[in-house]
Amino acid sequence: FGNADYDKDAAYPTVVSTAEEFDQAIAAGGIVQLAEDLTVDASKTIGADTTIDLQGNTLVVAEGTQSIKAASGTTLTIEGDGAIDGVVYADNGAAVVINAGDDFSVNASSSNGWAVYGALGSRVAVHGGTYTSSQKGAGVIHALGSSLSVENAAVVVGSASVMNSSGVYSNAPATYLENVQVQGGYSIAVDL
Repeated sequence: FGNADYDKDAAYPTVVSTAEEFDQAIAAGGIVQLAEDLTVDASKTIGADTTIDLQGNTLVVAEGTQSIKAASGTTLTIEGDGAIDGVVYADNGAAVVINAGDDFSVNASSSNGWAVYGALGSRVAVHGGTYTSSQKGAGVIHALGSSLSVENAAVVVGSASVMNSSGVYSNAPATYLENVQVQGGYSIAVDL
């Protein structure tokens, strides 16, 4: 368009403001930006590599009880400020990368006790943010996959999850924790 900075091959975000638009965008993959707070009524699975930029908004997944999931072979990246009420989930062989802004949180009410979960063979990388689960169960950040990396994050084991829970649980052969604060009450802070 007459500008040397124009790139016809650049990836442009898909801006969504409804649950239907969100479903279509995550099925196609690419960069998805929330224009406003958004509520979806069930778990959602990305169909291709997807970056969700919350833009300071909140994504509520079934009142915080369900997940936004990276399907096997895909990568789900979450960026910026905002909140997810629900679980961020990496399926077998998938990857989740969270590049949190200064004001980012995941608040889960999942019956499993997870806020972030990595299944077998998954890769989970968490950079910043606050992660809370209000239900007892496993780890608030829970990894069974091939790798878990958590840096500069706060993990809160919610009041209903004090017993038989942990802040960070990892069975991954490669686990890296740096500057992670766990508020665990009487629960286990880190279980490797």
